[in-house]
Amino acid sequence: MTAGATVVEVALGERSYPVAVGRGLRAAFTRYVELPEDATSALVVTQQPVIDAGHVDPVEAALGAAGLQVHRQVVPDGEGAKSSEVLVDLWGAAA
Repeated sequence: MTAGATVVEVALGERSYPVAVGRGLRAAFTRYVELPEDATSALVVTQQPVIDAGHVDPVEAALGAAGLQVHRQVVPDGEGAKSSEVLVDLWGAAA
């Protein structure tokens, strides 16, 4: 992690993981997330309010800069996203 990020460890035993907190991390998140070496594409699953708030474009740009073809799948907000139809749509988008 870089000096601009504060790293908080989520302590869950064997399932523990770090969380980076700081300004500008969306655009630089590939510094904090280990991408598979053989990855050629990424699926970004999001909701419209997240897009409207400007949070998705920097993430997609960082993935593109890492050499990945980026695909976006927008799911409904809240409970509407918790359905088998949405899951089937996500499987299709991932395929």
